[in-house]
Amino acid sequence: MPAHDDFQVHITSQDRTLTEYDVALKHHKCGSAVLTCYIASVSGGEFEVHWREPAMKTDMIVKVSMDGQLTDEVAHFEYDGAGESKGVIDFGLKTFRPYRFENIKTTVYLALQTTRDSHTGAE
Repeated sequence: MPAHDDFQVHITSQDRTLTEYDVALKHHKCGSAVLTCYIASVSGGEFEVHWREPAMKTDMIVKVSMDGQLTDEVAHFEYDGAGESKGVIDFGLKTFRPYRFENIKTTVYLALQTTRDSHTGAE
């Protein structure tokens, strides 16, 4: 579980905590800290971002970004102790879109390799 100064973050899908990979902590010049991690995905599954601060001592803004895009900003007050982000609210369209792992279609590049006869140089 990524953590910084007693502030913990975890990601769940279907009520199970997902395993995080390559957890990193970066400090910005302004004094803010950014926790990042990667998680394995299951196509079509919804997920949520949860955080908690057991000591309940800090007011802060929690910013949730995915694939480099800011998706949510939540005010976290010291008396809350914990919070969550379940998706994106579009106030203009009056809709809520839960975070969801999507199918990513990829193409396969096949490199055709010829073999050369080492004795004759023929292919």
